[in-house]
Amino acid sequence: MSRRCPPDCEFGQYFPANRNEDFQKAIKLFGLSHILRIMRSVEPNERQAAADSILFEGSVWRFYPQSGLLRYELELVNTISSSLRELQIANQLLAFFKNHANERPAGDMSGISTIREKGESSNASKGKEGVEDGEKGKGIIIEQDESEDSDEEEGPKKKCRI
Repeated sequence: MSRRCPPDCEFGQYFPANRNEDFQKAIKLFGLSHILRIMRSVEPNERQAAADSILFEGSVWRFYPQSGLLRYELELVNTISSSLRELQIANQLLAFFKNHANERPAGDMSGISTIREKGESSNASKGKEGVEDGEKGKGIIIEQDESEDSDEEEGPKKKCRI
């Protein structure tokens, strides 16, 4: 549990010395007697999971002393939400390219969307003056080639910005 834990400590194996800061925070949160009560109340095969949970909560409170697990949960929800938005965009792009590929005969490259880095001039892809090195990698813009039939009923083609 800590450096003062005797070698024959019943729960010392579940609380490694390298997690002492987390354990100290957990003691401050729950109290040592409550932690020992928790550890004694669970089955021996579940004690490692209980100890990991106690240490995890101590770790979270150590990094977020004002809000603890609530802040951690909000960050996880935000990360999941952001990842789902990215997945939705990726799926939309995939559907766009699948539909676009199905509209053209094999080998027909006319009117294929161009992909270029954000800020890059269209001349840069032809070997002319382009973006400064600091601008590269800031995003990708997918544009529809203007040479495609403009009499389609769909209206103007969309630009996708990533």
